[in-house]
Amino acid sequence: MTDGDADRVGAVTAGGRFFDSHQIFSVFIKHLYGRGLRGLVVKTVPSRRLIELLTRQLGLELLETPVSFKYIADAFLKGRPTLPGS
Repeated sequence: MTDGDADRVGAVTAGGRFFDSHQIFSVFIKHLYGRGLRGLVVKTVPSRRLIELLTRQLGLELLETPVSFKYIADAFLKGRPTLPGS
């Protein structure tokens, strides 16, 4: 399921429990890691600590950006975003 403009995502497990976007992204990270893919993980400031803990456990580099797709998109296109004040 997504919200009205589809910029957030969630799921419901087989047991009927809500599985939020932070959990979904953590599963994606773990899956990609398990397939041998390594690289910079980018998250926005309000993301839960789950992604931070997982990337630390897996030895992946984590970059935290301000909230805005433009910062994440910049990281995708350039490898690192241009952050405000830098």
